[in-house]
Amino acid sequence: MPRKYAPRPATPEGGTLDGFLLLEAGDDELPEGIQAVRLSGKNLAAVECADMAYFTGLRVLDLSDNRVMLPLAATEPVAELLQIPGLAPLAPLARLHALSLSLNRMTSLGKLTPTADFQLLTTLDLSYNQLEVEGCVGA
Repeated sequence: MPRKYAPRPATPEGGTLDGFLLLEAGDDELPEGIQAVRLSGKNLAAVECADMAYFTGLRVLDLSDNRVMLPLAATEPVAELLQIPGLAPLAPLARLHALSLSLNRMTSLGKLTPTADFQLLTTLDLSYNQLEVEGCVGA
């Protein structure tokens, strides 16, 4: 019998990606010592923006199978940011080389524009979301 894709059921409020969670998952005492974190399937729904700036050595972040993609608030400054809804809180992670956001129930990327942030990002996994092509550069 062929396997069918079934959307994950809605769950109550999820957890928050913050400095304490990154320290625990990265298995280091100092934020700058953490280079790779895998937090797949942790029911994360929010990001504590202020904590991200301390993780200056983070190169790989796997947030797949969560729901971290929240729309940008109208009051958030979006100039110079890669304008993917919800990605602005991750902008302080300037040394990221790989970011996985697959299976996050994303429906829109917003407008992709050249940016000063995420300059080292070489891998961005957006698979298994419900994305629309409209509004993307080159579409």
